[in-house]
Amino acid sequence: MLPRAFSLGVPVRRCAMSVGVVFALAPALSHAAELPDATTALAAANCAACHGLDGRGKEAMPSLAGKSGDELKRKLHAFKSGSLAGTVMPQLARGYQDAELDALAEYFARLR
Repeated sequence: MLPRAFSLGVPVRRCAMSVGVVFALAPALSHAAELPDATTALAAANCAACHGLDGRGKEAMPSLAGKSGDELKRKLHAFKSGSLAGTVMPQLARGYQDAELDALAEYFARLR
């Protein structure tokens, strides 16, 4: 039996998920040069559970696509600091570095 790192353990699944998400997100972007790096793609995949791969929101979740990058950055950092209340977002935002939150905001701002 292979050690967990060589099976379909979490690290392997995350890498596969990143690659899959980059290709899944490609049609939503206007130019291939704007494809997100693997870290941003993986983080955007986490957002997709509620906000959709295209950033247009699901059910009661707000749309992120096309919003101002500055507005999204402000809100993400406010969730992280705790100055903006939310049910899940404060916990999720604390799991990211500031640069990752900025990259996510810019990514969703580019979606139309």
